[in-house]
Amino acid sequence: LHEKFSCHSVDYYFKEIMQRSRLRKGTCKANKWNAFVKKEVKHHNAALPAGEKCHKACELMSKIHAHWQEMDEDQRTIETQDIIETLTEHHEMKELATHNTMIHAFNNAQRTLEKIDRELTALHSCTGVEFILLGVQGDTGHWNQPHIFHMARTAKFFDYCFKTSIGTLAFRFEGYSHLFVIIEAAAAPAQAQCMYYTNFDTNITAKYCMVLEKWPLLKFCCPGDISSRNELCVLYHAWNTNTTCFRRLSDVEFEDWENGRFEDKMADMSRDVDEDNNSPPPVPS
Repeated sequence: LHEKFSCHSVDYYFKEIMQRSRLRKGTCKANKWNAFVKKEVKHHNAALPAGEKCHKACELMSKIHAHWQEMDEDQRTIETQDIIETLTEHHEMKELATHNTMIHAFNNAQRTLEKIDRELTALHSCTGVEFILLGVQGDTGHWNQPHIFHMARTAKFFDYCFKTSIGTLAFRFEGYSHLFVIIEAAAAPAQAQCMYYTNFDTNITAKYCMVLEKWPLLKFCCPGDISSRNELCVLYHAWNTNTTCFRRLSDVEFEDWENGRFEDKMADMSRDVDEDNNSPPPVPS
């Protein structure tokens, strides 16, 4: 490029080439030939007797190609217009729809994250930009392990500044994601906007009629505030086995909870009054 155009230096062209993304920019559109093949295979299989094995496209290719050659361009357009619209809609739905099976979601996540890792590695090589990428499960039913991508310098940054490793941070992040999914499901149909650990009874139980049962740790706090990996493992196992869980109170249970809470508040107020009455009078100055 430098020898041919001579507008910029060799280093300039090298950086231009290295910084061009190699990710696929779009998808191939459905073409007339593919649409015609699909339509003809479907037509041949529809004519088969019930219970007979369906034809594959490769088995009918010679007949389909001969028929295709007999048509002019206008006939091809007319024959394939409806099926092209169907294929285009199917491609769009396939790209945007949620995966129905965990194996598809697992494979898609793995392949995509591997591509992103390669892109970031190449970008770091030619620009020196530092990256941190964390990918964790958004659902307890997903199979992917926490995905961690980072440069050597960024790993040291977490060790020196936050006194924790990126791996521990990813583990905490996954715990938080699981917990928020669980509380949203338990609070349905109400929409829980945030998880509160301080004043849980006021911010969660009173609003959403939910209680947390069998918390396994001594301190009730956000998983992100837990510094012990052993405690995180205990908490993670408790959630996954449903030993610890959120439970929505019935109307009767919630009424009993409110009454008990009110009685506790009144008892606290009475104790405060008694303490004030029993305290010695102040010494005059």
